[in-house]
Amino acid sequence: MSKHESEFLRDELKVLIHQKRKSEKLQADLLKLEDSSLNAIQSTEEILGNLNIALPNLKSLSSNENNQTISKLKTRSWSDLNEEVQYMDDSDVNISELLNKQEIIKVKDSLKYIRADFNSLNKLDKYDYMMIGLAGTLASLVDIIFVHMPKNPGFLGAEGSGGGSLSNFIREKLNTSLTPAELSQLERDNWVPYDASHSKGLNRVVEGLGPRTHRFQTLGHDPILAFIFGVKDILKGEMTAIDKHGKIIIQTVNTVDKDIIGMNLFEAIGRAFGHLKSDIATKGGLPVPLMMLVQFLQFGKIGDKDYTFGQVTRMMYRSGYDFGHFISMSIPVMIIEVLVRVYFFIKSILDGKSIRESLPFMLSKKNSNPKLNTMLFTAHAIAASVNAGKIAVTQNPLSINYTQWLVFARYSYKEIKWVAFEKQAKQYDYVQKEIDTNWMKVHETLEQTMLLVEDRTLKL
Repeated sequence: MSKHESEFLRDELKVLIHQKRKSEKLQADLLKLEDSSLNAIQSTEEILGNLNIALPNLKSLSSNENNQTISKLKTRSWSDLNEEVQYMDDSDVNISELLNKQEIIKVKDSLKYIRADFNSLNKLDKYDYMMIGLAGTLASLVDIIFVHMPKNPGFLGAEGSGGGSLSNFIREKLNTSLTPAELSQLERDNWVPYDASHSKGLNRVVEGLGPRTHRFQTLGHDPILAFIFGVKDILKGEMTAIDKHGKIIIQTVNTVDKDIIGMNLFEAIGRAFGHLKSDIATKGGLPVPLMMLVQFLQFGKIGDKDYTFGQVTRMMYRSGYDFGHFISMSIPVMIIEVLVRVYFFIKSILDGKSIRESLPFMLSKKNSNPKLNTMLFTAHAIAASVNAGKIAVTQNPLSINYTQWLVFARYSYKEIKWVAFEKQAKQYDYVQKEIDTNWMKVHETLEQTMLLVEDRTLKL
């Protein structure tokens, strides 16, 4: 409802309350007048009776006078009615003044019904739970059987693993995606200043930097951070790295005779992408997106030697926990996303909703769907719980489905935000919309009544 409509409806409410107060006062005055009139009539009748004088037909006279009074009635304009209520402020306006006790109870019951209707919009039924369970279970089975963990000879004292078939398949496809000649050409064409595989030749030593870890320790090799720090390093001729103690080191690199000098922003972005492409097909591969940031967490006691979280992530990367494995870990997550979203769309259409209301993704903030988020949150909670069990059984950090936990954390945040902050506000908006709709119907009725009265007055 617009601000203008809201103000106009508030003015109508003031007029109604004012007229009700006037009618109540008039009714009280009429009752007093009626009592006085009856007493006067009774006294007059007694006097006339004692004098043997015939009584006049008072009812006939009263009827004629009433008809004459009605014929003289004139309707007033809205501006005249509105002028009378200028003394009233918003604090003096309460719609309950227009309603009796039974009507107020009826309104409260109606509000309860509207709130219940709102809750039903986001309530899951048995079919929703069946799909949630199916999607979460299927994703978990794929993670356990086909993703499993990277192929490794043994990690932190755990037994070695041949790796998951899906993880091995994807890694093989990535490793063979380029021929040796194509790979060499890409490496030559996409030199970057942050590709040092050891500290020799650098101005500052980066502890832990080596051929098997340098991509995990340089921010320019992260599939996401490369387009921030990698591009920055290319433009400035620098290397941004994290040493094995979680300390960030930025230093200038010798770029003499290198083709990055004078590059603009877009050329630097293209160079960063080209370098990522040249590394993804190598045996070492690229790091899992953003996982290298865990190196800053230099605490925790993992394994017999009490490794920190940061140290363990470096060891995981060396053991094959790379971008190829990240892709395989993402497939169970995508299974949940596709199954739940397609089901939501089809069921919404069958329930009679519009295509826009049924869309299983958010077009705007107003188009967000709490029910869909709850379904996705619950399905991912199932998959994350099973993955936690998988980690507990294998006692191997390589069993962690990094993608699953990131997505679960995202939906958990949205679900908590909905339950704790947004639900009450959305319910208020929903109820207010129903109230506004009903009030507009009252407004239309008032308008029609005013028009009928004006028309009748003109005819008289």
